[in-house]
Amino acid sequence: MTYAFIDTNVLLHFKVFEGIKWKDLLNDKDIVLVVCPTVIDEIDKYKDSTKSKVRNRARSIYKILSDYMDGKICCGIELIFCKQGVVNSSTSNYSNGREDEYIISAVKAFNTEERKVIVSHDTGMKFRAKQADLDFILLEDIPENRLSQEPTDEEKRIKELEREVALYKNRRSKPTLTFRNGESSMDISQYVIPDFSSEIEIYRNKLIEENQPFHYIRPNVSEEQVRQLVCPYSDEEIAEYNSSLTAYIERAVKIKNIQLHTSIIDKHVFELKFSIFNNGTEPTGKMGVHIIYPEGIIVVDENSYYNVDMTLPEKPTLQTKQERYLSELAKRAFAIQRYDFVNHRFYTPENRAGEYHWDVKKSTLTSSFVSLPSLNHNFDTSFEIPDKIFVFAREKGNYIIHWTILDESNIDPIVGELVLRVI
Repeated sequence: MTYAFIDTNVLLHFKVFEGIKWKDLLNDKDIVLVVCPTVIDEIDKYKDSTKSKVRNRARSIYKILSDYMDGKICCGIELIFCKQGVVNSSTSNYSNGREDEYIISAVKAFNTEERKVIVSHDTGMKFRAKQADLDFILLEDIPENRLSQEPTDEEKRIKELEREVALYKNRRSKPTLTFRNGESSMDISQYVIPDFSSEIEIYRNKLIEENQPFHYIRPNVSEEQVRQLVCPYSDEEIAEYNSSLTAYIERAVKIKNIQLHTSIIDKHVFELKFSIFNNGTEPTGKMGVHIIYPEGIIVVDENSYYNVDMTLPEKPTLQTKQERYLSELAKRAFAIQRYDFVNHRFYTPENRAGEYHWDVKKSTLTSSFVSLPSLNHNFDTSFEIPDKIFVFAREKGNYIIHWTILDESNIDPIVGELVLRVI
């Protein structure tokens, strides 16, 4: 026979009557559970606990103990009540743990020759039992023996209210800068300078072939006779024409080179678009957004996109003094730039061939600043930096864009980073 004296913590936090395998735990077939008056007092005290789970458990255990006092047996387990032990406070060895000492004194005073053992989940009780030379079993924290840790509906509601109160007390704005797609990184392609030398050389040779110098061997006759019969141009006019061919070809080649390079550059200039999102629980105040661009990439604005004059030079024509004179008269009479007597057309300012291209050496930026109005919480808005921002990169790598948001509703500035990956 084993008399198992139950500590208060076992009754409050373990299944006890509902499922502990007492025979296996105590290694005995005949077991009697014993409850001391001190344990009943503690259970009675916990009936009014502010913690609902402990309070409900204490009340249910108190009802079971009351049924045992009335002679009822619960769950087939035999349970008895012992008398209160006597503790002399003047000779007590402990300043704390008086309840434990009352249990120990009750166990000592219990009159039986059978085995007596204290069952508790308290290591302090184990120490006191060993000091009193009493058997002790520490009820292990085994999940199958413990009561359910699932919070009650009341506890869940209290927790929810606590979270709501904490959220209300800690309301604050939290603006964050991202790229327009909502991400903190963006990929752009690297610009590689192409080799157009062979293409330019082919173009140059074609121009040379199409614009051969004029050669004429004048016969040994008078100039007036030659002009009337064979060649109307003087030697000076022929020499001037031939010398203008080289300048014409070089200018045409230069424009061709510009066209080839700018067409490639235009494909590698990317617009930076940003969004700002308030992840906080409070609207922001008026904001100032400062964006610092990294070294290693070229950042330009709309001023770098300008009209480039791609008008080909006037093709040289061999003209007599009379033809040149008529051309000048046409310019003055019709306010035109020149007159092509070969193709019979006027060149006016409207004929200028202008194309818009990027100049990545113009208006290079290191930072931007923009002012924004208040932003509501959980609301996304996109905004554009004034004049728009464009980037151009010649080297691969990761480039860090640093940003700072000055928000009137926050004491400290909010800082962050965006990553521009050049691949």
